[in-house]
Amino acid sequence: MVLLPELADEKYASVVAQKILTAASRPFTLMGQEFRVTASIGISTYPQDGLDEQTLTKNADIAMYQAKAEGKNNFQFYSEKLNANSLERLGLESSLRHALERHEFRLHYQAKREIAGGRITGMEALLRWEHPDLGTIAPMQFIPLAEETGLIIPIGKWVLKTVCLQSIEWQKQGLPALSIAVNLTARQFLDDHLLSDVSSILAETGMAPRLLELELHEGLLIHDVDNTLRILTGLKALGVRIAVDDFGTGYSSLALLHRFPLDTIKIDRSLMRDFTGAEEDTGLAMPSLRWASL
Repeated sequence: MVLLPELADEKYASVVAQKILTAASRPFTLMGQEFRVTASIGISTYPQDGLDEQTLTKNADIAMYQAKAEGKNNFQFYSEKLNANSLERLGLESSLRHALERHEFRLHYQAKREIAGGRITGMEALLRWEHPDLGTIAPMQFIPLAEETGLIIPIGKWVLKTVCLQSIEWQKQGLPALSIAVNLTARQFLDDHLLSDVSSILAETGMAPRLLELELHEGLLIHDVDNTLRILTGLKALGVRIAVDDFGTGYSSLALLHRFPLDTIKIDRSLMRDFTGAEEDTGLAMPSLRWASL
């Protein structure tokens, strides 16, 4: 906490906050490695944001979380709007913590079809939250919150187990054994227990590993290439399929894909518009690319 007494204008608080961000971001060396840290700063001012220490501290804390939500490494001033958003977020987080035990999550399955003949080639699992008071809550509202709080880990394990059990049930009913794709968030993918969790869920449910496809966003490929390769290699050793979603929206290249054991590339439509057909610009021959429209 930094106390700035008797400021003539709140713009001076901005100057101090920026100096703190600059100082915090300077690199430092630890055990021969260079590190950098960032800061998120919330600012409240007296008397408009509170008349006592407790209120000012609480409102500065609310503003700090807004700074984190805005991408971190920045500062935000408190406002009444932030307070309303904070209360809404707090209520949603509280409900989310109980949603799993109250059986409020549902999985919908979207078919993947061949463009030519319309044959169903697989399924994709889509998570939905049926809130008892708010109704259906869109994934874009609760997935980031689950990711931030860490709740995505137990929720993700529930999704994987439910998908595997559903696949087994469909096969018992005489339906074709189709692969089912499940999205992994960044926190799920980087979780230390991912490989053991996937392995135990496959063993417990009896689902054939080849029928499970784990889908990750393109951005994870370039986050930490060596660690990503280690995790993907471990997943492939279990026998599951690996897919990359929204390829073409980040900064990875087609040439980089050679390094990873991938089965499916879902190419973003923006990249398809940019293709010129020049193989020397891609690093992969065009005939080796396959994609499906959902």
